[in-house]
Amino acid sequence: MKKSLILCCVLMLAFSSWSQNAKQKMPASHIKGKVNNQQRDFILLRQQGRADTLRLAQGGLFEVNIEQTTGNYFTIEHGKQSIELFFLPADEIELTFNAQSFVDVQCSAGQSAPYIHYLSNKQKMDRMVRNKFGSQPGSFYSPERFVAFRDSIYTARINQLDLLGAKHSFVSAFKEQEVRSFTWQKANEMVGFRSQVSQNNPPVFPASYDTFLNTLNINEEASAYDMYYRQFMANILALNATNQYYANNETAIVRYYELQLDYLCQSVTSAKNKSVLISDLMPSVMKDCGTADLRPFIQKLELCSSDPKLIESVKRIAAQYQHLYSGQPAPDAVAFDVTGKNYKFSDFKGKVLYIDVWATWCGPCKREIPSLKQLEAEYHGKNVQFLSISTDQDQKAWENFLPKNDMSGLQLHQSLNFDESVSKLYMVNSIPRFLLIDAKGNIISSDAPRPSSGAAIHKMLDDALLGK
Repeated sequence: MKKSLILCCVLMLAFSSWSQNAKQKMPASHIKGKVNNQQRDFILLRQQGRADTLRLAQGGLFEVNIEQTTGNYFTIEHGKQSIELFFLPADEIELTFNAQSFVDVQCSAGQSAPYIHYLSNKQKMDRMVRNKFGSQPGSFYSPERFVAFRDSIYTARINQLDLLGAKHSFVSAFKEQEVRSFTWQKANEMVGFRSQVSQNNPPVFPASYDTFLNTLNINEEASAYDMYYRQFMANILALNATNQYYANNETAIVRYYELQLDYLCQSVTSAKNKSVLISDLMPSVMKDCGTADLRPFIQKLELCSSDPKLIESVKRIAAQYQHLYSGQPAPDAVAFDVTGKNYKFSDFKGKVLYIDVWATWCGPCKREIPSLKQLEAEYHGKNVQFLSISTDQDQKAWENFLPKNDMSGLQLHQSLNFDESVSKLYMVNSIPRFLLIDAKGNIISSDAPRPSSGAAIHKMLDDALLGK
């Protein structure tokens, strides 16, 4: 989670911060608000590639001036709650939020109030539809019925927009963007529906399905920051990459993201849209591939993107993991056994090290134990040392677990000095995590295959024993 928060900050496109209680050089929208039942001491205010953290005063109060000459969409986030709003320029706006449900926002003042109430009701309707039909619309509809259902929702939204737009004189830019957003929302749901129902005995889709999807302009810059456009593109990238990944028998997770980047660079020509979509992709890349060698990915990125700030931020983040690339000297982490005896990784130099980083509370970790025991038995008598290093905060839970589960290999607990722990030195953000170090003390993989992977880990261990 910490890494994801850092990524969200670093990968933002360049922006000028909004100022709180400062003199403005252009017309400013003055936003006053209150968050009831607050979960944190701040809210996030996002607009396109910009973001600002607004600290909540006593009672959940906040106040901010936003310089803008035209109306703009903004997203306000607090904990797991978020809502998209629209603020007119030079407006005085008063908002009240319930931290349990941001879609119930109240706007008691300001010319932006009709826009805010409209968007709040739209998001409530979206939630109602999701709750009614769940995440499995394929369980209810044939392709023809699904298209008819989606068309009816689209028409209802257009009619509602026209009605309220006429009543409250919505600005044309807002109405045009709403129509674009409806279109991307429909397209995103159509792609998701096809993916779902095509897994087993795929039905025949009407020609109108592809006709509609093929008319979409994915380079339309007015849609670059639209939530549904970004979701649609994320789904398209993932579906294409998944198909190629399995068709090519790929095994490295970083290749999955390279395939996404390849498709993005081939299909999206707008520099603006590319930057937005790559920024959306990067948190997942770093979460899933942080310790993998990202140099080939970055080379592709440099050929694809013309955004120097984005490229530099990706390089800066990737540099944090370069010491864990294959061939680098293994950081000398410290761990101790149940008697308190300390061990360093360097103590095992001359042997291949296969290290399981785990915890007693971790279900996936415990599911690997039978496969790990079998792997140890298969390599018994060979120049491989198996280490299991617990990250349990409750040391007694670890000590009690060992005799009850007949654990094999050398059972250790990571150092209580965080600076020399395996968690810090190998940037362990999720478990189970497996490390493989060669007999010379160099990293083979800081995210090695699991024992249950079968042939993958056997090949890697066999190659390590041969010095390959």
